[in-house]
Amino acid sequence: MIDLLSQDFVQLALIAGCLLAIPLGILGCFTLWQRMTFFGDAMGHAAISGVALGTLIATSPEWGVLISSLIAVVILAYHKESSKLPLDTWLGAVSYGGLALGLVILSKNPHLQINPETILFGEIFATTTKDIVLIAGCAGLTIVICALAWRSLLVVSINEDLARGNDINVTKIKGILFFLMAITTAVAIKIVGGLMLPALLIFPAASSTCAKTPEHMVIQSVGMALIIFILGLLTSLFFDLPCAPSIVLVGTGILIASKLTSFK
Repeated sequence: MIDLLSQDFVQLALIAGCLLAIPLGILGCFTLWQRMTFFGDAMGHAAISGVALGTLIATSPEWGVLISSLIAVVILAYHKESSKLPLDTWLGAVSYGGLALGLVILSKNPHLQINPETILFGEIFATTTKDIVLIAGCAGLTIVICALAWRSLLVVSINEDLARGNDINVTKIKGILFFLMAITTAVAIKIVGGLMLPALLIFPAASSTCAKTPEHMVIQSVGMALIIFILGLLTSLFFDLPCAPSIVLVGTGILIASKLTSFK
């Protein structure tokens, strides 16, 4: 095991997971506060079509994911201004529409050098130095933007009517949050996959609900995400299991344990 941990590909995977824990831990809290747990599914599934489109037009898959994610967030951010349908309806449309589009593109273009399992479940052990740089940039951007707009983001997450009463542009603030989600999805899709991403967005924040303040919850959520990534990756290596599902299983166990402990 020690020899395996010293391998470059394992160390890069650990670094990627630890860095990715920062935006996922932070954004997961806002997703939970706004009762938008299905939002992660929509972004993850939309990203699947982005990977396929990005590869089809011979560009980087990350750019395809970013473009598809930005289209998704524009639809979701401005749905109230253009439709009377509730948000969860649009979330379902973006989620399943994105997944279906990606699978159709892959089925009609068998020459594309894409493994569907990689899109769905990620390939964390194929992490490169370029991926590390992108994830680090995403983590830094998330920290800076959330720190600068913390009060507005928090008020909007708690009560949108209260935010409007305090002259906060709710649409703009939600757009910022959705933009950060799009960036995070773009850099995370290769690491954890479109199907695993929603779980890793929600589990750390859901396991940190015993925090006394929102700030403490964000810190705990990032810490939980770090623990989930590290234990999940070690579990994958030790038992020779798929990495992303192992990480999600560890997250599930931690979530259940945290809720059982809170009952005492």
